[in-house]
Amino acid sequence: MKLLRQFIDDQIARKRLKSHAAFARYVGVNQSVISRLMSEVKPQSLRFDTLEKIALRTETDIGELARLVAPAAVRNGSDNRTILELVDKAAPEDLQLLVDFARRLTESQNGKPE
Repeated sequence: MKLLRQFIDDQIARKRLKSHAAFARYVGVNQSVISRLMSEVKPQSLRFDTLEKIALRTETDIGELARLVAPAAVRNGSDNRTILELVDKAAPEDLQLLVDFARRLTESQNGKPE
């Protein structure tokens, strides 16, 4: 999650926001979600909808954000990795995020409501 924390700090600077609370408002999530993410050594799993909101508001590919959350699960420069390969290599605390990501991806490809 360290890379995601750095990403958030970079976005705060880029958007000239004043705080993590301002970033939370900007992306449309509860302030406590960003506060916990930024302060905990090993934060609880990040929900897909939170990652999705961050991706949309910062105009960042959600796959890139997933790589920031679980960098050890993805080799540099590898865009052809499957979700199963990611899950196989993910740290236990990152598994729920990847499972949620796979479920949402499958639903969107099958035309099911999110």
